[in-house]
Amino acid sequence: MDGDEEHAFAVLLVLNSRESHSARAPRVATDNIKYRNIIDSKQTKTKSISTNKCFIGIRWHATMVVPLRHFLVFSLTLISIIFHTHGAFSEQSIIKLPTDQPRVEKLTHLHFFYHDILEGKNITVVKIIEPSASEVREATGFGTTFMMDNVLTEGPELSSKHVGRAQGLFGLASLEDRGMVMLINLAFSEGEYAGSTLSMLGRNPVQDTVREMPIVGGTGVFRFAKGYAIAKSLWEISDNEHFVVEYHVTVSHP
Repeated sequence: MDGDEEHAFAVLLVLNSRESHSARAPRVATDNIKYRNIIDSKQTKTKSISTNKCFIGIRWHATMVVPLRHFLVFSLTLISIIFHTHGAFSEQSIIKLPTDQPRVEKLTHLHFFYHDILEGKNITVVKIIEPSASEVREATGFGTTFMMDNVLTEGPELSSKHVGRAQGLFGLASLEDRGMVMLINLAFSEGEYAGSTLSMLGRNPVQDTVREMPIVGGTGVFRFAKGYAIAKSLWEISDNEHFVVEYHVTVSHP
């Protein structure tokens, strides 16, 4: 092969090589596109799976959180209602109580005589507790307790009109003197106060001629009563069998 033929053959090889490369280029591009599509498809599936997992996780979390959130909201609402109701009730009650009604207080004065019958056939005072003998008890009578059901009269004489009874107990409650603790219900049986009572509770130093004791309540006409009682021992008409005390009682009540 001469030089011209060798040159022509070389050109032909170059042309064939270019044609072969041009023919393969579309296939390579096509293969690359397919490969990219496969990769994209896998990535899409991976993203879809990841998204689904994420969504499932969110949905499970939401399923657990929402009831808890509702529970917390309900609890806070209930607590708020309780405290609000308590606050409202404390400020202004919605229940109309008798004490809420406007009322005018009356001031009532009572005057009567109290009779201790200590001996005889119709005694009205009995000893129910007597402590064992001791120097303290002998000096003051400490601990000795009596029950009574004494007559209340309109005048100082036992024969005068009976207006009620003094029922209760008293005991010697001082280590130093003859001081008594009195717990008495004054039960009235006459006039507009019939069926009503007054309760007297307090210290009664019987060695004093005049003493004061509190009225702490009552029933009937004297419901919600409060006041005081002034007791005066009538030594001049009393004896060992029959002891008389004059009472002036002042109470306020509706």
